[in-house]
Amino acid sequence: MSQPTPPPVPDVLSSAHAPEKSRAKGLIIWATVVVIAAITGTGVMVAQAAGDDRAQAATATSSVPAEDVATPEAEASTPEPVYATPTVDDFIMTLHTTKRQCSGNAGCTLIVEPDFAYIGAGDTDPVAWWDVTYEIRGDKSGPITATAELYPESMSFSPTMVKTASSDTKVTVKMTDIVRGVY
Repeated sequence: MSQPTPPPVPDVLSSAHAPEKSRAKGLIIWATVVVIAAITGTGVMVAQAAGDDRAQAATATSSVPAEDVATPEAEASTPEPVYATPTVDDFIMTLHTTKRQCSGNAGCTLIVEPDFAYIGAGDTDPVAWWDVTYEIRGDKSGPITATAELYPESMSFSPTMVKTASSDTKVTVKMTDIVRGVY
């Protein structure tokens, strides 16, 4: 008799591992793609950052001066104004008497305030102020030196008391110096 042939044994091991192999293979491929993308992305960012650093370093350490490139806006803009520096000759200065008290032959006591008129040829700086020194003559004790501050639209000063020897004494004023005020 012949031996009967056993029925074929299903290959349980190979069929059970087949889906695991294909799943594992897919995971390996997916992980490889992710790693390659991460490395490539990181490399690109590092290269860009290094390029920026090199450009900044080259700019910072360059000893060659940058050329001024004139733009149409810069060429069309108005130049900075040039203002005149006033001198004592650019003003007419007078005194305004605010109070006068005379006592016969004993003379008079006056309270005077300066008044300035600019007659210079050029415009002065509209934001500058000027320290003015002036001399008042006619006081019986001698000339009085006083100061004032001139601003574009106003002035600051202290009224001055002048005592004359007689009521006929003429009180005069002369500007002696003008300098730009310091802020």
